[in-house]
Amino acid sequence: MPGEVQDDDPIRFEAKLCDVFKECNRVLKNKASLIFTYHHSRVDGWVSVYNAIRDSGLRIIQVIPIKADMSISVSIQAARTPINYNLVFICKKHSAGEVEACSIDEATEGIRRTLEKMSKKELSFSKGDRTVLLYGHALKYLSSKRIINTSTDGIEEVINSLLSNGQLSELI
Repeated sequence: MPGEVQDDDPIRFEAKLCDVFKECNRVLKNKASLIFTYHHSRVDGWVSVYNAIRDSGLRIIQVIPIKADMSISVSIQAARTPINYNLVFICKKHSAGEVEACSIDEATEGIRRTLEKMSKKELSFSKGDRTVLLYGHALKYLSSKRIINTSTDGIEEVINSLLSNGQLSELI
């Protein structure tokens, strides 16, 4: 369908989403926010979103979970690891000088602290929800930081490294 951003191919999805975000950035007032919701079960979708945000000159300043479909939804009932929450992303224009360097260990620690705070809120998150929260908070953290001292160049490797990290996997 013309004008449709969704796509089964992650590269095409990323390009389309980046075009949308670039246009949003172009018309966005300097102090205004771009707000959108997203959830996905596979890392390729998250990589596409991250690259589109980064390449459009935006950064994520906040990630908020919000209840998505009703728990009796057919798609949720059929899923092996259901996702009950969407993430609300709040983005701002990325200004020069706002990026600070950090190591993968610092990124892991920052994300671990965020997930620990959320686990204390007495909300009921499925394994799928916790994975989505990890992806979302990883994107937030990485969109405002520049990872150093790591052999991984791509966001996919960084996210996979975070997912395989013992400190974070115990929270998922």
